[in-house]
Amino acid sequence: MIELEGIAKTYADGLEALKGVSIRLERGMFGLLGPNGAGKTTFLSILVLALEPSAGRRVYDGLDAASRRARSAIRRRIGFLPQDYHPIGHLTGREYLAHCARLREVPLGRAALRRRIGELLEGVGLERAADRRSGEYSGGMRRRLGIAQALIHSPRLLVVDEPTAGLDPEERIRFRMLVTAAAAEMTVLLSTHIVEDVEATCPRLGVIGRGRLLFDGPPTELLRRANGRLWRVPAEAPLPAGAVEVTRRTDREGGVERVVYHDGPVPGAVPRPPNLEESYAAFLALQGIERAPDDLAEGSA
Repeated sequence: MIELEGIAKTYADGLEALKGVSIRLERGMFGLLGPNGAGKTTFLSILVLALEPSAGRRVYDGLDAASRRARSAIRRRIGFLPQDYHPIGHLTGREYLAHCARLREVPLGRAALRRRIGELLEGVGLERAADRRSGEYSGGMRRRLGIAQALIHSPRLLVVDEPTAGLDPEERIRFRMLVTAAAAEMTVLLSTHIVEDVEATCPRLGVIGRGRLLFDGPPTELLRRANGRLWRVPAEAPLPAGAVEVTRRTDREGGVERVVYHDGPVPGAVPRPPNLEESYAAFLALQGIERAPDDLAEGSA
């Protein structure tokens, strides 16, 4: 179990990136959502011990990160796939995993380590490319190798940051299957802008905004909050007082319509069953948080 209590981070320029985030993570999948500038990157860096908080407490399976003696043991419990992950291109996939195992002091003999590497390469679907240079891998293959390197030392916590960005649909589905399988044995935190990935894999999600944890619960709770309150409205139609625009979409005829949140009926509007993407967008809009264009998923009616 991982417990973070009152985590805050203020940078030297005065920016308050985190403002007292508390969370408890147990085995299984946890999805982390948040718009650009929400504090997610700072939170992940603090979680994997790459950055020190300004205040707060971090405990990993009873080990307190405030103790320097405990930190090496904690790091051995963490596997991390960063957003900007790149393997060492001149090493083959097999050589690269052996290199990572040496760096992390994996306590296995040569034969056992060979078996471990072989099992991981098979598990991520790279057994046929194991002896190719990793610099020749496609983007999806590199991300799969990234999962293997994050698992080489059998961590208790796996943190993956934007793992499916830029991947085609087939690779995204494969990646989801990999992290879901890993979550049967450990805690997996999936940080992403792609709400569909969270919806497909995570029974629990958190939303960070303005440096605070604004939501922590099942995706069904966000759906419940939006149920009966989303409406499709023509792009130029006036909105009643209190209505909040969630997103704009292209309809089947090529026109533009708005999806708005409102407690009661909207004149000229059609009710829209909530999906998680729009329920999440509505949640942010009600918090007064706008999503940047990069955070918005394309959609159609």
